[in-house]
Amino acid sequence: MSGYVDQHLQVGEVVEYRGRPSKSAALLSPTIFLILFVILDSIDRNLSSKTAASASVKSGFEVLLGIALLLFMILVVIGFIAGFIFINSAEYAVTDRRVVAKYGLLRRKSADVLLTHLSGVKVNQDVFGHVLGYGDLLILVSGGNRLIAGIKQPQDFRSALLVQLDKAKLLRGTAAYSLKTNSGPPEVEKTLGPPSDRAQIVETVTKSSTKPTSGKPLPPGTSAQWAVDPFDENSLRYWDGDRWTEHVSPAP
Repeated sequence: MSGYVDQHLQVGEVVEYRGRPSKSAALLSPTIFLILFVILDSIDRNLSSKTAASASVKSGFEVLLGIALLLFMILVVIGFIAGFIFINSAEYAVTDRRVVAKYGLLRRKSADVLLTHLSGVKVNQDVFGHVLGYGDLLILVSGGNRLIAGIKQPQDFRSALLVQLDKAKLLRGTAAYSLKTNSGPPEVEKTLGPPSDRAQIVETVTKSSTKPTSGKPLPPGTSAQWAVDPFDENSLRYWDGDRWTEHVSPAP
């Protein structure tokens, strides 16, 4: 049965790296509570086996100790259940286009960020994370950062993500990136028209123009798109968001 990542892959999208949830991160808290429970239970047994000088004082202390034991037992049970759910439901992946993450069952948390929208990634690790080899990733995005929690070996995931980010930057804004699948971004599809007309255009966009690419720029903030060639009104030229590129095609 395919998981969340495989079910949400786009046409032609390839998974380049899969991260794994950390068992240490998921089970650390309930394990600490279990240790405290064992310690308190041992103290309770020792007190019960001895004769106290003041029965009333001992009785009151034992009541508080019993309440504490009950609370720790509840925390241990809930913690281990939540931990095993996290381990079996969390998925992390870097594809050739996105970083995808999902964890949680009833309260699902997910992150789906295009590499072209990603500006950086940071690894957050506490003392236990450094020792046990787990941590969180902070995905830096202009519209709001995304936190991906509980990844095993987060440095490896970060390295894989930076590799794909570097590749995306090398292709970003070129016709090869925009037309690497039959269905490009909305701006490209709207300009190129129906698939029957698009085939001819795809064949010609890889040809470089001999004209300079320093024509009048589009207004600041204009997204990457095909637009009327500033040097030839009968052609389209690709604007990568910052400048005119050398890629041209006939106007539909």
